[in-house]
Amino acid sequence: MPKWGVFRQSKLMFGLMVLTCLPLQAADTERIVNQYETYEDLQKALKEANIEGCNVILAYDFTKSNLIKGASTYARNFSTTQETVFFSNLHWINPQYRNPYQIATQILTNTLAPFDEDQIYPVLGFGDVNSKAQRVFHIKMDDRNCHGIPEVFQAYTTTLETLQMAGPTSFAPAIHEAMNIIYDNDGSYHILVLMTDGEITEGLEEENYQALVKASLYPLSIIVIGIGDGPFDLMNDFDNKVKGRLFDNLQFVELSKIITGMSTIQKTEVDFAHKALAELPEQYAAIKKMGMLSTDYRTKVLSTIHKLNPLDESDLLEIKERIANLKKPKKKTSQKTVKEPAKKSKKPHKKEGEKKTTKKDHKKDKRKS
Repeated sequence: MPKWGVFRQSKLMFGLMVLTCLPLQAADTERIVNQYETYEDLQKALKEANIEGCNVILAYDFTKSNLIKGASTYARNFSTTQETVFFSNLHWINPQYRNPYQIATQILTNTLAPFDEDQIYPVLGFGDVNSKAQRVFHIKMDDRNCHGIPEVFQAYTTTLETLQMAGPTSFAPAIHEAMNIIYDNDGSYHILVLMTDGEITEGLEEENYQALVKASLYPLSIIVIGIGDGPFDLMNDFDNKVKGRLFDNLQFVELSKIITGMSTIQKTEVDFAHKALAELPEQYAAIKKMGMLSTDYRTKVLSTIHKLNPLDESDLLEIKERIANLKKPKKKTSQKTVKEPAKKSKKPHKKEGEKKTTKKDHKKDKRKS
């Protein structure tokens, strides 16, 4: 396989961007409805849905299957063996063609840029030889956060130079780390964009269900992007199998079915962003309705939730009750007028040596007069 090429990232623009990508192929699935022509149209729609602001977390799948999962979707566009092997790897780095992880990252962060004021991105990796299915790592080790998308891609490229891919696939560690980030950032609203080349490994489904249930107690939206050949049949039904969540916090989108299904690159980008972000308004509305962005929720609910792992049924019932109590209007305390104690009539102090006057003395005085 050729050595990693040098990836050159152009400056992120807020307007409509034309991404240099592989030649488009005809779609095998039905076309999604085209509603927006530009990024600005989609951003306006999100603003009209009352999304006030967000923080984006990125998570990349570094499992070994990424080395071959681009064979049908991308490598078939090239004739030589060298190119076929190179572009079968979904994490290819090439100055001419951005890989699908970079394309998905660029489109979604560009769309959400007006809502993410600081442009600071925690970027997580999972599935490599050190992390496997137990933990995640931050691809930028010194600061842990990347400032802007060019820095994200620079750290991503540097990581790939030494990283050894492994497995299995589990989203749970990335979801738990997203919850930690929210807790450390005063319970502000976050969006986890999790990009993966495949489905959750068999036998690890339950821990992922539990992670999604707990995540529904946080102001967190989760977008899972399917990258490459798949299959993703189980992921399409995964959302329906999770029971006990406070709201539907997951959206799954398969990149290649949308990117290869449109006539122009510009329109395709906007359609992909629309599909990926379609559930954000409902999710954000549910989060606000439950008071998750309030100070009371952070101090009275989130502080308790964060210590519980895993959550059992009784924990969920107690938390739901707390949330219900937070939503109840506080009773106004009636200010009662406090009556002042009646003032006692002050009697003149008896001088020292003065005798006490009796009723008989008063009678004697009358006779004298």
